[in-house]
Amino acid sequence: MFSRITACCVVIISTTILLSCGGGGGSAPAGDQASGGIWLGIWTGPGGGDEAALAFSTDVDTDTGQARFSFFLFPSLIQVAGTVQVDGTRITGSGTAYTTVPGDSFPGGGTTTGLTFSGTLSERSMLQADWTIDAGESGTFSLDYDAQHTRGADLDRLNGLWTLFDLDNNPMGTFDILDGVIFRQTADCTSMGTITIPDPQFNMYEWAATVTSNTPGSCFIEGEYTGLGALGDSDDQSPVPLNDEFDVLVNSDTLALPLLLLLE
Repeated sequence: MFSRITACCVVIISTTILLSCGGGGGSAPAGDQASGGIWLGIWTGPGGGDEAALAFSTDVDTDTGQARFSFFLFPSLIQVAGTVQVDGTRITGSGTAYTTVPGDSFPGGGTTTGLTFSGTLSERSMLQADWTIDAGESGTFSLDYDAQHTRGADLDRLNGLWTLFDLDNNPMGTFDILDGVIFRQTADCTSMGTITIPDPQFNMYEWAATVTSNTPGSCFIEGEYTGLGALGDSDDQSPVPLNDEFDVLVNSDTLALPLLLLLE
């Protein structure tokens, strides 16, 4: 999923999620700008081609001096994950870009490549930057803040069975989430992990899970995965938040996966 795009702010949504237009706006305070948010906009490639971009980011952790981010690009379905640092309105980031479509590769033939970016951040409003990948390409992106980030976060909202859908809207079994604990088992794979909240004021969740093979070599996606996610609404016309859709961008060292979960 993550496949339906509207013209309003070039919003990426699945066939059921709404990430509302109308960014945060307003003037940014002095000092280091807060990087956390749900961000929507345009990713421009080296040939000038544009893609829609969805990004999740945390605010900077005072202990590490860094924030975490995840990008999802459409229609290429490339994901990017890494960390950022903020100095006033200046933002710099580094991480890894992943292909998620079998057979796709970056220049040079790899399915992953290093990525760096630097640009300007206006807190809860706008993010613009230039990016470069180790594989030799470069471009820009321009993102607007989505006010749904201010919805807040609560682990109780995640309690229940969540159906996983692939990018063609096909159901792929369920995740069981209870009190921040993740469990999923298929014929080949078992996933176990936790979900934590960086800041309860904001609609952002951190995912950490281990995927193992039920029998030796049975699970081709086994590994340690981390990622960021946000809650949305399956009915984008609902007058109140439903919090029944959970979109998560996860990655290991070698693979990245977009997860669309709908509450049963």
